[in-house]
This record gives sequence, structure tokens and C-alpha cells, in this order.
Amino acid sequence: MPERTDATKNILGIEYQKLISLEYCLDSPPNKTVYIEYYGDVATDNESVEVKHHFGKGNLSSKHIDFWKTLYNLVDDRLAYDAFDSLKLHTTQSIKPDSIFYGWNTLEASEKLSRIKGIESNETISTQHSRIMSESDEILKEILGKLTIDSSQPKVEEKLDSLLSHSGIQFITSAYDKADFIEKMIGYITTKAIRNPNCWEVNINDFRDNNARFLRKYTQGVTAFPVTKIEEVNRGIDQKFLFEKQMHSVGFTVRKIDRAVNNYLRADNSKLKMLSTSVPPETIDNFTSELLDLLLETKESYEDYFESGEFACVKKASRDMYDKCLDIKDLTMDGVSGIHGYYFQGSVHGIVQAEYFCIPIVES
Repeated sequence: MPERTDATKNILGIEYQKLISLEYCLDSPPNKTVYIEYYGDVATDNESVEVKHHFGKGNLSSKHIDFWKTLYNLVDDRLAYDAFDSLKLHTTQSIKPDSIFYGWNTLEASEKLSRIKGIESNETISTQHSRIMSESDEILKEILGKLTIDSSQPKVEEKLDSLLSHSGIQFITSAYDKADFIEKMIGYITTKAIRNPNCWEVNINDFRDNNARFLRKYTQGVTAFPVTKIEEVNRGIDQKFLFEKQMHSVGFTVRKIDRAVNNYLRADNSKLKMLSTSVPPETIDNFTSELLDLLLETKESYEDYFESGEFACVKKASRDMYDKCLDIKDLTMDGVSGIHGYYFQGSVHGIVQAEYFCIPIVES
């Protein structure tokens, strides 16, 4: 009986790794790849993750084998990991204040190295400790600077529950169907290993296409609009937008422009969610075309300002016109219910971004 219990726990450890992989697949943008048991337990194009699952409560102590094995692998095969910007230890263990890993992610590489150097070896970590300490400080600092620890992560059952409420499958309303869908996706990921045991990887474009086929089974008829929360989007540091520039040129406030950027990013994210499920691309295209027609009609009603000759007057008219465009909310999308206001406004900004519409009222 103990052997069976241990075997089950080992199998669940592998299943946990698949759940983490599935989460990465669901969160990944198009044209990416998720690797499993290739560069770490799970990896993307710029991040490698070691996944450690434990049953019951436990702590990541200073001499815990999970950390030292992880660092050992990174040091011993560092050339394979050089290309990654981020190295991560994902563990269900918690970290107490007396552990050298307490506050780890806020430390500079030199402080991490100092803490590591202060640990004496023991029988459990002797092999790993010896190899790590034989490496140069410069190489260790380079690795440790990238290495973060995600502690107190959900255990296998909790992770499954969180995936059942993932925004990527909120189209499915039945709890039974959600569980069935997750099982199919896990099976899909497993099949990738069977088909290519030398390189277990999931192409995200193929994954999304497969998702869409599976989801059609559960989303016949009307689909609920996939909401994107504001915390789900993040503007790139150097990301600039045409609609942002045009809004600034006619005198919109910074607050309104910032809200416009958020709505644009949220709308774009929701559109990707729809495209990755059961909503056909032409349905979204038709919605956008109808919206563009309404924008052009709205702008035509302000043509009298072309002849005003007063720049300030034209700027205000441009703001009034665009505000009226942003108030358009009476469009529907075939097969999609409950479209949120940010999607209408974000789609308007998207049309400007695509250069199909210009905010300033200027004579053509």
C-alpha cells in the first residue's frame, strides 16, 4: 500500500506539471511555444520554470533539496539556460523568515550569492553544494540575478480548480463541461509528448486552433463575452499608439487618454480570447466594419467646422465628435452576448490605430 501511495503522488506530480503547462498555454500570446521537460520543467521563449509539488504543509528551508537541485541544474547546464531572461522555481512550499530565501525576489544578485555562500553543506545537498561552489562568483551572480522563487503556490487540486475558472474558458457555462474541456486539453498536451518524445513542446497557434474546435462543442448558440480585467493588460514601456497621439493633438486630458489606452488593450485581449474559441474571425470583422460606418457618419455631421477657420473651435469639435463616437453602444455581434462598454470604446481606438479613421477634423 505505501508503494501505491508513493506512486500516485509521483504521478500527480507529473500531472501538476501538465496543469502548469496548460496555464502557460492558455496565457500565452500567439506565435509562441511552450516547452515541457526540455529547458526545465516548463519553459517559454524567455522563461524557464522548475516545478516542485508537495502534499501537505512544508517549508523551503535554507538547505531544502528542491532549491539546491534547481540551482545545480542551472549551473551544470548553464549554456542551455543563457538565452532565458527569467529563471523560476515554482513551489508549493512556503518560506519562513529564518530561511535564506525569505525576501529572495527583492535581493540583488550579490546578496543572493552571499546568502548561498553562507550555507554549509550536509549529506542531503552535498553533491549539489559542491558543484555550485566550484563555479565562479561572476557566473553564479549572473544566474542568481535571473532566479526568482514563486512560493506557496496552489497544490494540484487547487491548481485544477483555478484553471476551471480561467478566463480562457469562461465561454463554457457548465461546471461539468469545463472539467471535460480541461481533461481534453491535458490529453492534448500529453499527446504532444507521445508524438515527439525527443522534444515535448506545444505550438500555441496549433493549441488555439485545437481549443476552438473543442470549445464549439460546449458553446453552441450564444457565447458570453470574454471579459478582460484591467489588471490583465500591461502597456509596454516603449509602446506608443496613433490614437493616443491624435487624442493629445486635439486636447484630450491625460486621464482620458490613459483610459483610452487601457480600453484599447483590454478590447484587443478580449478579441484574442474570442478568436481562440468559437467566435469566427468574420463575425468580429463584421462588427468592426459596422462600427467604422457609424464613426464615419458621426464625423460627417461635424463637416461644418471645416470652414470655421478657428483652430481652437476645430479642436473642440474634434473632441466632441470623438466623444460621440465613443458613446456608440447599440451594435451587436452575432452569437456573442453581454459585450462590455470598454470593448466598444477600445474597438473605436483600434480603428484609429489601423488608420481607417482620423480624430482631428481636417478637410480631406
